[in-house]
Amino acid sequence: MSRKMDAGSIVWGLAFIIAAVLLVCVELEVIPYGGIMNMLITLLCAAFVVRGIMDLNFYYIFFAAGCIVLIWKEELGIGKLGLFTVFIAATFLSIGFSKVFPHMDKREAVLQGKSMDPRDASLRKTGYRPGADNNKGSGDSAK
Repeated sequence: MSRKMDAGSIVWGLAFIIAAVLLVCVELEVIPYGGIMNMLITLLCAAFVVRGIMDLNFYYIFFAAGCIVLIWKEELGIGKLGLFTVFIAATFLSIGFSKVFPHMDKREAVLQGKSMDPRDASLRKTGYRPGADNNKGSGDSAK
């Protein structure tokens, strides 16, 4: 059983391995905790924000942004803001944006000009159904 390796998987795998090693080094006081760790965690969270924007995934965007806010809350002047408040706000923002933009996670189909809404009248006329094999019965089979 062969699995195709893509560059994204390798990068994310290495990022998590490096994060684990740095976390252990900081805990063992090999690397002093402070600015370096905050910057590395911020960069990791920023990568999740970028990935969320690319995938149009609001949960990635708001939870990673919430982590960044928690890391830098003293520098941002919002020291009273707690963990629970930030993550509940991230949950509400994610749900709210997902409801306002319900089909944003279907980027590929939208970019191809296909609507993903099963109530769309143009889909009923053409017989297109999202998620179904729409090439069955097209009459183009080889003889």
